[in-house]
Amino acid sequence: MLTIRFAGPDDAEAVESARGRSWRAAYAGLLPDAVIERLTGPAEVERRRGWLAANPAGRMLLAEVDGAPAGMAAYGPERRVPDGPVPGRSRVEVYSLYVAPEHWSDGVGRALLERVADEARAAGHDRLVLWVLETNARARRFYGRAGLTSTGRTDAELAGHVISEVRYERDL
Repeated sequence: MLTIRFAGPDDAEAVESARGRSWRAAYAGLLPDAVIERLTGPAEVERRRGWLAANPAGRMLLAEVDGAPAGMAAYGPERRVPDGPVPGRSRVEVYSLYVAPEHWSDGVGRALLERVADEARAAGHDRLVLWVLETNARARRFYGRAGLTSTGRTDAELAGHVISEVRYERDL
């Protein structure tokens, strides 16, 4: 049975378990092995634990299937506003959404995304935005099927490696 709940500092290991498994599977061949290893290593549990304290306006969700970590999503105020604030609009950004590979195509990712959308809508936001690795075709198909549209592209730095990201958006 799938459950989704808000995660707190005590859930850091469970959140990182799902995120790390997803990262290693999803980014194999898309990012250098050294980057994947660095960003899924033991220090990441403490980063997850400290994330909520460092981002008081952010929220983190943990998806569990039969009590075991299956996925996670983190979201909050939009960090990068390429076109500047839009009067009368309130956007929320999905900072990360990862599902353990054994749960890909099981509806866990869709349930997490829709829970983020529901929470954002209830908080008064009217637009959902996120950035995805340009070469991550699987994730881009997922977001497209979920009604998000590609609206921009940028280059960014990730652990000393330049990546290209695509911005996706949808109304809530």
